[in-house]
Amino acid sequence: MIFWTKWGVRIAEYFFDEQATPVRADVVHYRQWSSPVAGFVCTPFYTRSIDLHQPPDEIFRAMETDNRKSIRRSERSDALTYCYADRDDPALLREVADLHDKFATLKGLPRTDRARLWAFWRAHSLDISLIRDGHGNPLVWRISYCDAHRARNLHNGSLHRALSDSAQKNLVGRAHRYGVWRNILRFKEAGLKTYDFGGWYMGTTDIDKLKINLFKKEFGGYIEKSFNCVGAGTLLGKQIL
Repeated sequence: MIFWTKWGVRIAEYFFDEQATPVRADVVHYRQWSSPVAGFVCTPFYTRSIDLHQPPDEIFRAMETDNRKSIRRSERSDALTYCYADRDDPALLREVADLHDKFATLKGLPRTDRARLWAFWRAHSLDISLIRDGHGNPLVWRISYCDAHRARNLHNGSLHRALSDSAQKNLVGRAHRYGVWRNILRFKEAGLKTYDFGGWYMGTTDIDKLKINLFKKEFGGYIEKSFNCVGAGTLLGKQIL
């Protein structure tokens, strides 16, 4: 359970059918629950996941051919550096949060919720990874929620929209794929059971979301259905919702 406060509102978030320890919160979220929670407003949530019980070579073979070629090219010749955050040193979290705010501004999206990220960090449930180019410049990043069994992508991005050079944009595309692959290997080595891409668009009209689906599909895996549920724990929570 992650407990955090924003503008005086106490928020509790539970993930993946974990034991729901009671806590006095104004707003309570159940994220990716296997079935709807009674008394809460619940909506279906779909995601694409990879089974990490498989050997690495089987996971790799299940990927689409062009994706495998892209990853191998990055390993051979792109001079990329893969970084991830030491839980005792939050410097990478600060860097990636700043980068993601720039990315969000370019795309017209909300900035990162720092209070929420720091709550995840303090609970030792946040994973940060970053790919740098051969000169040390940041290219792509991923922010994930992790428990003992599953890594679930929360945010990812790059500053490719600010680039004009096509070769650099292609490098960023390869770096995205290389970063996912390195995360998969690291989470598997850590004993996690599932890599969760953090969503799957079930519609047919949003072109941007369909492109994101195609990226995720390149890695193989399967589609899961769960439920996101929200409810109030206090009168203030009822007023907010």
